[in-house]
Amino acid sequence: MDMLESNFIGFEAAMVSTIPLCHTNQPDELIWPHNPNGEYLVKSGYKFLQLEEARSRPGQSDFENLKPLWQSIWSLSVSSKVKHLVWRAAKNSLLMKMSLVRRKVNADDCCEICQGQQEDVLHALYRCPKLEELRALNPLWNHSRLKQTTSFLDLIGSIFTENRESAFFSMANNCAGVGVAIRNGCGQVMVSLSQQIPLPSTVIEVEALAARRALILAQEIGFTRVVLEGDSQTLITALKTSSHTLAHFGHIAQDIRYLASSFSDVRYTHVRRQCNTVAHSLTRQAILSPFLQVWMEDVPPELADVLQVDFQSLD
Repeated sequence: MDMLESNFIGFEAAMVSTIPLCHTNQPDELIWPHNPNGEYLVKSGYKFLQLEEARSRPGQSDFENLKPLWQSIWSLSVSSKVKHLVWRAAKNSLLMKMSLVRRKVNADDCCEICQGQQEDVLHALYRCPKLEELRALNPLWNHSRLKQTTSFLDLIGSIFTENRESAFFSMANNCAGVGVAIRNGCGQVMVSLSQQIPLPSTVIEVEALAARRALILAQEIGFTRVVLEGDSQTLITALKTSSHTLAHFGHIAQDIRYLASSFSDVRYTHVRRQCNTVAHSLTRQAILSPFLQVWMEDVPPELADVLQVDFQSLD
């Protein structure tokens, strides 16, 4: 870390330090970061140049730049009316007192709840002092940063950027979590693990790091035959093929293949997220604790109910 800080600016050194390192000797490779598989395509290059040109035009509302935000809003696991509310708020199409005053419908733009500030979308849904208790329910959000946003669009964009995957990420302390649960053939937990790691740049890298950590743990315990389950179809598909990949997680996938060679049998299986609740709960546990924690034939006491429900679903 000292070498990084002496050769890079502070924020650059912090970014470099979060790059996941491989455990095996692998050659350096050039990859194309604007395509999920790391390979350059003319189509992806053309799209990249279009986006760069659009970003260089000041004052324009670029649909392509906001498209990922709209997709994130409509993919939320909430009711349709909540998605619609967030979408309308981001588009500033909710009737607030400030907009009614501009239209000369109202003469007063003061918030009726706090009676102290003007009521716009950002104030009504986030900044109002009366919402402080609700804000406290989300300790993983970087509220000091969010309070600096100037519109609800900026606010919701920052939330999605800083909490890209609520089960994995906490930008407040720039970390990610890894959770591993190893079961026997009857579904009983033999060992579980919760570990905090530096925040990588993509969710798929966290999935790959979790898979690698699971095999390392299985190797340390002494298992020889394992079935590696994960809810990332992309990662599982990549591991099932022996061909080399230039994707962001390619070097970690190569580590996993190397580890797999030390077992007598390794199989890779894709499962739905609801079938992986114990591992995800362990991941959330890791975000809140900086220490590596391992439980033999058990899980943390606070996850006992999650384990019980998960175990019953196997029957």
